[in-house]
Formats: sequence, structure tokens, C-alpha cells
Amino acid sequence: MVPSEWIGQSPRYEIRGTTSLVTVGECHYTGVNGTGGGTLVQAHMDVQVTVTDLATSQLVGSQTFEGSTPGPCPETAVFSQGETSRTITGDVSDAASVGFLPWLSGLTGMPLPEQMTLAVLAHPVEVVGASFSSDGRFLATFGDDSAWVWEATTHQQLRQLADLPAEVSSAGFGPDGNLLALAIGESVQVWDVTTGNKAFDLVGHTNLVTSVSFSPDSSTILTTSADNTIRLWNAADGTERASFKSDKSGFAMPISSACFSPDRQSIMTVNGPGTVEFWYFNGTWQSELNLYVTNPVIRASYSPDGRYVVTVGRDDHVEVVIWDLTSGQIVNQLIGHEGPVNGAVYSPGGRYIVTAGTDGIDSTMEPGVNLQSETAFLQRGSARISTNMARGALTTK
Repeated sequence: MVPSEWIGQSPRYEIRGTTSLVTVGECHYTGVNGTGGGTLVQAHMDVQVTVTDLATSQLVGSQTFEGSTPGPCPETAVFSQGETSRTITGDVSDAASVGFLPWLSGLTGMPLPEQMTLAVLAHPVEVVGASFSSDGRFLATFGDDSAWVWEATTHQQLRQLADLPAEVSSAGFGPDGNLLALAIGESVQVWDVTTGNKAFDLVGHTNLVTSVSFSPDSSTILTTSADNTIRLWNAADGTERASFKSDKSGFAMPISSACFSPDRQSIMTVNGPGTVEFWYFNGTWQSELNLYVTNPVIRASYSPDGRYVVTVGRDDHVEVVIWDLTSGQIVNQLIGHEGPVNGAVYSPGGRYIVTAGTDGIDSTMEPGVNLQSETAFLQRGSARISTNMARGALTTK
């Protein structure tokens, strides 16, 4: 849990942890013909950490970190003979590994590792992707037929949009953070997250909408679809402005995602396996540059300064890769998800990268290596906020 560089031959602090169980609910089960059965007691395991200065024997600080809570009651439960009650818990490691290091750093002045996970947002379903508002205030995550809006600094859930008409495949905030566009089936719903009301729909695609995003000046919404079109919409009223296809090879390529460059001078699309295409406007939108990737790519996102691109692919070992657009070379790789990664996006200041996956695993990244093996198992899905490793150091916002 403690970075290796904090451990010296002459330790200055003593760190102690005490765990405790906090009951939060019960699940009751009845056996055959109303006999037998039992109770599952739901609890979260907390850890209280105390830090003592060994030189003065004075208590420096004490903090309790709350473990994750189990999900809904299982439909069935099996009890051994004579067993009538059993306690089930979430894992304590997510709270300890994510909250512990920043707290200890602030308490003692020890520097944080340059590469580490800063937060884990637990979800009841597989997390398909995530999107920051451009002002950095909000983070949207989505999966299945729901989307969640989080306060990006405190990581508190602000709103859930549930029971949508189909699975959410993409999401994008308007620059002011008030509007959130959700790709749902063949259309896009634009929501006012401050009120929880739907503002309008974008209708016109004839197949699944694969991505949605706003232009940096908030005037245009960009969408891609399995109908092989890229469409631009008026962000004020939802009317269509333009539509074009990627057909340089003589046939329409499947398009899985698109986004504007930070300077609004180009659009980046992910077309089929292994091709990232860049479009420029010269009377019409034309493709002028390609980034060819060895492994299949499903998502790509710019860094806020436009210098880097983070791609999400399908590979046995490396799925999240950071590219330098000036050189066209890989500058870093994010390794650690033990299940498929669905998306990766930079925070507005470039300080963080959020990855969304299906493994429900949180990992802490240490200096000099891509990943250490510290993990925390969540319910079904997770979104991870990590320090930006493009330059090998923690950048400032």
C-alpha cells in the first residue's frame, strides 16, 4: 500500500490499521416448504489508520476509510447444514489504496507517486465509457440503460439517468457542463443535468449511434454511427448541419468514435480495425491524415493541448495506449485492467486519464513501472481516474 520510496532504513512514522465491520442490511431466504433458509448480513469493512511520529511518540493523524458495500441481495443463497446467518462484505482495498495515499501525503508531506489511481467509482453494471465536462466540474459515466453524473473533485454522485429506452453507447458534455448528450440506439438524447429534464433529440441516423461529443465552442454536436456516417448537428436546437462518410478505400468503413480537436481545426475518427483518421474542413470535410495502429482500436481521445491521443483497443496485454501526434510514436501504455477496456478520456486540464472497464478492478500505479498489482474488487464495473502518464510525471491543471 505504501510506495517503496517512502520506506527508508530509519522510518519516521508508525502506521497502524484496524478493521471493523459495519452492518448495512440483511437478505432473508426461506428454505423448501418454508423451512430452513437463512440470512445474509450485508456489511462494509472499514479500516481506521493512525499515524504516529516515532521521534516524538505523538499522534500525527487518524482517519477511517470506508470499504465498498455489497450489491443488491442475490436471488438465491446456499447455507451449509446448521448455518443460519453469514456476513458478506465488499472489499476494503479500494478505500485504502485510493484514499489512503493522498491523505498520508497531505499529513506527512511525503510526495505522491507520479503514477497512481486517484479514485474508483463503483457501478452496478458494466461501465461502457466516461466523459468529463470541459470545465472539469463533472464526470459522466454510462453503461446498460443508465448514465451517472459525478462531481469530479469529490467523486460524489450527483444524478442518475436510469431506465433509458436502450443501452447508452456514448456520452458527451457541453462545454458549460449543463448539457449531456447520450447516444441511445439510433438516436441521441440531450439532457439538462441541472434539472434532470430532456432538452431535445437528435434523429437521423439509421443504425446504432457509436459516439457523441460537443465542439469546444459548444455550437455543434458530433456523432458517428454504424450506418457509416459522421454527422454534425446544431447544438441549440438539434437540426442537422452536415453528414459525410469515410470511403477512401472505395467502401464505407465502420466508424466507432469521433471527436473534435481542441482547436476545432480537425475531427478525429476511429474507422474499422487499426485506423485513426483525421478530417479537415476545406469547403467540405476531407480526410488528410491517418494513424495506423497494429491492434484493433475502438476509441480515441485528444489530450487538451492536442499533442497526444489516447487510444483504446482490443489486445491481450495492452489496450490503452498514449501516442505523440508530432512523432506518431507511442509514449506510454496503461496496463492493468483484467477485462476489456471500453473507453479512456483525458480530464480537461490533462492531469488525469479516466479508463472505463468491465473487470471492476482498481490498481495503483507507481513511478518507473506501468502498474503494480494492488487491486480492489468492486461489484460489476468500475471507472478509474489515473494520473496522466504521457510525460512520465504528474502534470498540473
